[in-house]
Amino acid sequence: MGLLRDESSVTVKEQEHPHKLVPRPASTVVLLRDGPTGLQTLLLRRNEALSWAGGFWVFPGGSIDAADLARAAGDAGQAARLAALRETQEEAGIAVDGELIGLGQWITPLGEPRRFATEYFVAACDPKAPVIVDGSEIVEGLWLRIDDALRQHAAGRLRFYPPTWLTLCQLRYFRHVADALRGAAVLPRLRVEPVFGRGRGPQVALFEGDAGYQQGAADHGGPRHRVWQVDGRWRYEYAGVDPAIRPLDGRDIAGA
Repeated sequence: MGLLRDESSVTVKEQEHPHKLVPRPASTVVLLRDGPTGLQTLLLRRNEALSWAGGFWVFPGGSIDAADLARAAGDAGQAARLAALRETQEEAGIAVDGELIGLGQWITPLGEPRRFATEYFVAACDPKAPVIVDGSEIVEGLWLRIDDALRQHAAGRLRFYPPTWLTLCQLRYFRHVADALRGAAVLPRLRVEPVFGRGRGPQVALFEGDAGYQQGAADHGGPRHRVWQVDGRWRYEYAGVDPAIRPLDGRDIAGA
């Protein structure tokens, strides 16, 4: 459930003690444009040969490095924006001119061999901007209508990590770029730190509000706020959860 860190940047110490890893700051940007039949987003496919997340579809993004922090004069929020812009240029050949609006932060669960605290942004993109992938880490880029991306995942043709998939689930409730940007500007920011759930059955990640979240126990009775995989497809459950905890699939957007 992390994002965009090269295998070469993982140290031996980190590999031996993944449960002790401090999340590495990262950022990603969801680029949007209005297509002829609805809202579209840019998705990039990682090289299948990569040892981590090979073949997965992601939004442009990556780690915040020292140069980003230096350019931002130590401002972490500005450094995250600069990193998102830099990675978009490097991975997709796109220079983003519009404002980056924060959606929230996803933190990789404890126990993963690579952990990130990833800031998510959304921005409008020039509809005519060509996509030029680097051909190394990223081997393909596609503009897809949000609903089509979700359908292709459901059909097993696109592989996502939960943060990407659930972000797409949220965006499906907006019809145009302007709607999505207005929504992102006023909706409460999400801060999501899943934990892996112990128990029988498929591997599950628990979110705040799930009865088993604090203990990491998937078998607890009570409210359920979680995601799991069935045949490579993600399933999300939000039932009996305190209404103060926002759902992650955008159903609150639909009802707004």
